Amino acid sequence: LLRALEQVIAAFSQSLPGDGALADVLMAELLLRTADNLKKRSVKSSALGYAQSAADYITAHQTEDIRVDDVAKKVGIAPAYLQRVFKQATGMTMVAFTNHLRVEQSKRLLMYTDDPVVDVAVACGFNSRQHFFRVFNAVTGVSPQQFRQDHSARSADPVFLFDDVEDHSYDKSGRRRH
Repeated sequence: LLRALEQVIAAFSQSLPGDGALADVLMAELLLRTADNLKKRSVKSSALGYAQSAADYITAHQTEDIRVDDVAKKVGIAPAYLQRVFKQATGMTMVAFTNHLRVEQSKRLLMYTDDPVVDVAVACGFNSRQHFFRVFNAVTGVSPQQFRQDHSARSADPVFLFDDVEDHSYDKSGRRRH
């Protein structure tokens, strides 16, 4: 686009009266390149919009059984295209994104509740204990039990079970602090 603009400027600066044909051709090329550039930007922004919509849907339904086809239908695009733009926009697959959300929630529950690990797994959307252990270990580098042991001393810290709610804190037993 910049090269085309430089050519148009050079043609106009060197043109003599009645020598406008070259400048017209170069100007048309500049306009075509500009339109193509705007189209590409529009595609990029709509792709980001699809990825954001998918991320919002996954976040809202993270404890449910989430299928790429269902998310794609909700967003309104083909599953393969959604997977591609999601990976480009977030740097991770939809499965990895979902697992990350679930592991973050499970870490909070492991730190601030005494719920059995299997109950934490189910509450966070994992269908089996084995899958939970495998994913949790892959994301954190430790087992859920080890994570709980390493972080149980933090019970004096304020507890925020939801990222967007910071008005009230709770102690380990679930009582609200003032």
